[in-house]
Amino acid sequence: MHRLIYLVIIASYIASISASAAINIALWPINQHINSSDSSSILWIKNAGDDNAGISVRVLAWHQKAGNNYFSDQNDINIVPPVLGIMPDDKAFVRFFVSPSTHRVTEQAYRIIIDEVPHLTKGGQDKVALRMRYVLPLFVSGSQTPLSWQQKGDNLPARYPEVTWHFSTGEGTKTIVFHNIGPVHARLSDITLEGEQKGKAAIQLHPGLLGYVLPGATLTMPLPASVLPSDKETLAARFFDADSHPTVIPRG
Repeated sequence: MHRLIYLVIIASYIASISASAAINIALWPINQHINSSDSSSILWIKNAGDDNAGISVRVLAWHQKAGNNYFSDQNDINIVPPVLGIMPDDKAFVRFFVSPSTHRVTEQAYRIIIDEVPHLTKGGQDKVALRMRYVLPLFVSGSQTPLSWQQKGDNLPARYPEVTWHFSTGEGTKTIVFHNIGPVHARLSDITLEGEQKGKAAIQLHPGLLGYVLPGATLTMPLPASVLPSDKETLAARFFDADSHPTVIPRG
């Protein structure tokens, strides 16, 4: 059964646990990729806190349908180790393996879920602990994903994702719909809209990260009431953090 999970750092209050505070960890690299020529990727985890850190790691398959994200258990990715302990100011790594027998033809998307394992102690049954969850994307290139589309770490690929957009109106609301027509995922951030009038500043529709659009999927963004849709606007967005300037996205 598919399960919907919010794609943010989650702080959940857990009753009957006596730990007084959440752990403090650093993760890198946060852009996890396994290219067609690779069999694994590595995630480093550093304990930046003062207490021992217990960490559990799992991976869920990620799909998109009708603009929504869905997650399910999977057997494609093996995690080594799935549970680990890290001393204060120490670091360790987790490796994600994909076996050749499960390497798909097209790009596959996953979510890495990193949870704190709370320390259970006697007494303090009425205390409440803060448990941290970190969620990262993992993308596995398919055997037929062109090399020019594949990203290595934070380096820019030779070719950018192929995305189109259009205005949509329904149930009294105006939206922009992004459609990924390419073979790889698209990460959209810093969305701007510019009218046909030259010299007029572009409208910033969404600063920062908007979200991901998987191949063949769509992503919908609400349009401010002050923006009147027409066929003259130019929309731009950043696909990568290393982009020096936004990329114009064609209408579709």
